[in-house]
Amino acid sequence: MRAGGAARILASVAVVVALVVGASIAVVVVAPAVSGPPMIGVRDGADALAVTPDGRTLFVANGGDDTGAMQIVGHTVTPVATATGRPGRPIPVGSFPDALAVTPDGRTLFASSETGNNVTPVSLPADMAGRPIRAGPNPQALAVTPDGRTLYVADSGYVGVPGGVTPIDIAAGKPRRLILAANSAAALAVTPDGRTLYVASRAGMVTPVDVATGKPGRPISVPEPSALAVTPDGRTLFAITRANTVTPIAIPAGQPGKAITVGPIPAALAVAPDGRTLYVAINNDQNVLPIDIATRLPGRPIPVGRYLMAIAVTPGGRTLYAADGDDNMVAVLHPAISKPTPQSRPPGITAPGGARPDRPASNALPTGSADASRALRRNPTTQLCPGRPERCLAPPSVRGWVDCAA
Repeated sequence: MRAGGAARILASVAVVVALVVGASIAVVVVAPAVSGPPMIGVRDGADALAVTPDGRTLFVANGGDDTGAMQIVGHTVTPVATATGRPGRPIPVGSFPDALAVTPDGRTLFASSETGNNVTPVSLPADMAGRPIRAGPNPQALAVTPDGRTLYVADSGYVGVPGGVTPIDIAAGKPRRLILAANSAAALAVTPDGRTLYVASRAGMVTPVDVATGKPGRPISVPEPSALAVTPDGRTLFAITRANTVTPIAIPAGQPGKAITVGPIPAALAVAPDGRTLYVAINNDQNVLPIDIATRLPGRPIPVGRYLMAIAVTPGGRTLYAADGDDNMVAVLHPAISKPTPQSRPPGITAPGGARPDRPASNALPTGSADASRALRRNPTTQLCPGRPERCLAPPSVRGWVDCAA
């Protein structure tokens, strides 16, 4: 566990900062801006990102790290000051935090615990974790309604244990009745007017849910969707599919449009605040692909680094963050100003497409969702279920990973 950390993004040299707190030593590496994006170093993984509404703080979920020889279970969230790129003291939130969400008023951060089957509220800006709130089995995604009253948790479920969507009353800190919108919920998105929640299911559908009543509507057929994003005007929903495409869906008609080919294993989506650009984190291509929302045409890819897990954009749209989970790095991009080109990085930092000298090269990732890739990163021996790209995680009573056929 990291006891504390500090890092500054410098122009020409890589910096290694070691802080000693008690008996713990924390090391943070920051890659310089050579000809590509600067990198903010964190510890124990970079699995999810969230930016506060005022744009001052980036939160990074430390969901764990697998060096090939040793697996580290992450259980913290690291705050990063966006003005300086300096990480703060990690906040304990439970094992395998895999999703983050901040309330519209910026007062509360929520972090889901994949194995704890709960969500931890964190009071901001004090960064004080509160009592975990019970969720469903294997929470994978979070979404807060625009009025800040309800947090939705996508419960992916386990083998033989179906999931759904858990609504949580934020003021009371209590879960409400499970919404059976999907047995294996993978992603969530709420429309800007707060009327509709969209739930992505690996069963091959996106289901609209009436926020006022909690009743699911007619499912929209989409090939194994794994991530969702809605435009600021509320007219279009985008869904990542297993076919390595992004499907636009007209709202409220629920009519899918022509799929946009984006590259192998797209992992995450983010829409620019002005609604003009959709950003797609492409895992195997190791870049972020901008797509013009009006024309649906992809632009020039932005090279970042291998194994992209998540992306987040600041409220002003000037800065885009991309989590490189395999190297415990967060790239800092400025797509509105310039598009970075491949960089030359110092020893110990992975160059795009390369392997770290202190870590064996990763095997080629299989086609499928980012969850499948993440499972293999954490435990290379994990066997994926036929037709089910999600990781095969055992119920809490069983330690470790299990084969879906068992």
